[in-house]
Amino acid sequence: MKYNELVYQPQEDTHLLLDSIIKNIKNQKLNILEIGCGSGYVSINLLKEYNNLKITCTDINKNAIKLSKENAKENNIKIKFIESNLFENIKQEYDIIIFNPPYLPQDKLSSKHSIDTALYGGKKGYEITHQFIEQVYNNLKPNGKIFLLLCSLSKPKTSLELLNKFNYEYKLIKQIKIFPEELFVYEIEFNEFLKEMKNKKIKTIEFISKGKKGNIYSGNLKNKKIKIKQLIENKNNQSFVTIQNEVNLLNKLKKQSFVQKIIENTDNYFISSFIEGITFESWLEKNKSKNNFKKIILKILEICQILDIQKIDKKEMVNPYKHILIDKKENVYFIDFERSSICKNPKNITQVINYFCSKKINDYFKKFNINLNIKILNQLCKKYKKDYDEKKFKDIINNLF
Repeated sequence: MKYNELVYQPQEDTHLLLDSIIKNIKNQKLNILEIGCGSGYVSINLLKEYNNLKITCTDINKNAIKLSKENAKENNIKIKFIESNLFENIKQEYDIIIFNPPYLPQDKLSSKHSIDTALYGGKKGYEITHQFIEQVYNNLKPNGKIFLLLCSLSKPKTSLELLNKFNYEYKLIKQIKIFPEELFVYEIEFNEFLKEMKNKKIKTIEFISKGKKGNIYSGNLKNKKIKIKQLIENKNNQSFVTIQNEVNLLNKLKKQSFVQKIIENTDNYFISSFIEGITFESWLEKNKSKNNFKKIILKILEICQILDIQKIDKKEMVNPYKHILIDKKENVYFIDFERSSICKNPKNITQVINYFCSKKINDYFKKFNINLNIKILNQLCKKYKKDYDEKKFKDIINNLF
């Protein structure tokens, strides 16, 4: 095979990866994608070993694509080549995806030499690997496998933690020590949750946050962005109770425009519409209009009144810093109902008025020359809470503005 100074040449990591793959796949009809093929060494030798494979090779380096094409032709091997930055130009799904990422840490790329892209994985060495993990979902078949090489120089634990976040199962299949580094090859596949998402044709899953009771993801279903809340298992099954509670409350409020709509729910997760917006406090920082300020405050109060009438206690309204979202059209949404409950005496209006009276929010009222009479507001809230009467609610509004 041909090699040159513009393309990464096969090293110990290349041989380790190739050997690991050969020992863990059989001679069956598999559609394989190799990301960052370099000289083509891995894919060409795989096809020499197993002639039933169909392989596509990609690389961001034009010189690598040119050289690997020459090597494939020289060895009478048929491979499809695509110039691509990771999955940028890849459209289909594969049974197996192979990646020997650039993994050397580098604070500053010292040159514009094309081979740098095959060596340096970013400032800490793992940035390219993390991009791969975040993007690979769309191009792997439900029962597919990934063969990924990691290096001790680029904190492999962080990559494994990211795999856990995204619901991948993995096992170490081979490792070697080559001073000053240690190399690891992992076989990776979807867990049952991700397989379900693939079978439902949900695309582009992105991790949003992890809570005590569930993980939050976004995805794309029929060209619409969705939210997925996945149950985290625990010993007393409390997570199941709270997620089901949230589903029940969202269904109770399904005719209201201020909550996400449930699309599907199971014992392990629920899928809902996705609300694009910024938090109320972020909106306050950007807003310069007194009229818009009054309009949003009124909308929040009207939603709290609806919840009170429905006997739903949101519970977070004393400090709802991440539970109220405002979209670009200045529609108001309430999210995260897992701690909410049905009760005889909900406190949504009372709590949100206390929130408005807190120093950090009261300062925004003062900014627009709106002076809150906290004592009178508290008295009006007590009267309102006795029967949630509409007139008493309007008294609160009139006192605010």
